[in-house]
Amino acid sequence: MTKLTTLKKGLLGTVALGLFSAGTAAAQTAAETAVDNTFTLNYEVNGAGQPEINNNAAPTRFLVDRLIDLTVESVGGSTIVVEGQQNAVTNFTLTNDGNGTQAYDLSVVNTVSGDNFDPATAAPVEIRYTLSDGTVVIFDAADTSTYPVLGPDESISIEVLQNIPAGQADGNTGDIILVADTLDSTTFVEETADTDGNDLLTSENVLADGTSTSGEAAEQGDDSATGTYIIAAAQVEGEKTVGIISQDGSNCTNLSAAVDTDAYSVPGACVEYRIRVTNNDTRETTSIDVSDTLPAELNFVTAAIATGGDFTGGTLNAPTVADTTVGLDCTGGACVVTFTGAGLPADDGVVPDNNNSPEGFIVIRALLK
Repeated sequence: MTKLTTLKKGLLGTVALGLFSAGTAAAQTAAETAVDNTFTLNYEVNGAGQPEINNNAAPTRFLVDRLIDLTVESVGGSTIVVEGQQNAVTNFTLTNDGNGTQAYDLSVVNTVSGDNFDPATAAPVEIRYTLSDGTVVIFDAADTSTYPVLGPDESISIEVLQNIPAGQADGNTGDIILVADTLDSTTFVEETADTDGNDLLTSENVLADGTSTSGEAAEQGDDSATGTYIIAAAQVEGEKTVGIISQDGSNCTNLSAAVDTDAYSVPGACVEYRIRVTNNDTRETTSIDVSDTLPAELNFVTAAIATGGDFTGGTLNAPTVADTTVGLDCTGGACVVTFTGAGLPADDGVVPDNNNSPEGFIVIRALLK
């Protein structure tokens, strides 16, 4: 079983959706900048000063070429998931390391050698990022208005959401690769290297990107990073116990009455079922649904969520009982108690935790026929 306490550090290191931010590198001279330079020449002939020679009217000029460079990085370590999880998130950053404003095409490679599974492909991969004003943009390869545009040294946090296939064993890993390809920021055409030779009066493209994964190659105007999903089986427990509240059926509606270990399960006795749900996982447990159909040998009396537990939300549904001294005949599956839509907070991950994991109790009382 995967130890969640070992994985927790990586999970907590995962960044939230980030904003555009400026890098800390020294500012680069912007692409297409005209760099002009002049000189002066003063001299004498036979001791007499002569007119100055200079190129003020026609400075020596060259245009700064466009450096195409970028970095894609995985952030926060492995993403801990459970098999069958929907919209599992991996986090990346994209930084424009060049000297001009660029747009970027984003894509995801699901099939990566060396892992145990590929994320499900039945649903489209969702890639999203956040603008500086807080607007969340969902990337759409068919809509260039959704393409991120970054100035020099700007970076952005990107989330990739995918579905995890069912049937995966604890500890299995699934890798994906996020690829960013550099585009012209106005035409959204892929940037390529100029091959006509160096013209100092033309701002040309110089591809300076390296290679990071099998998803791209060096000096192609793209970069990539690998994100990893790791299966950690849910650490949730459920158990049901039974005890006798009273041998004569008294106190059956008094939920504060404790089990009498000396009482016998004779006809007429009040029986208590107690269902305990415990979350030993460092992840919140949600959508808890419990259903209990009482056997025909009982008459249902009452049900409740025990006070002092850790359940959040949830709806308890139980049969209506007209006379709690007699109860409702459970013959034919007539007595069904359900508790739906509940949650339990995450465990703190401390091992051992002295049995302090979040837990909740459902209490059911009935009379033995």
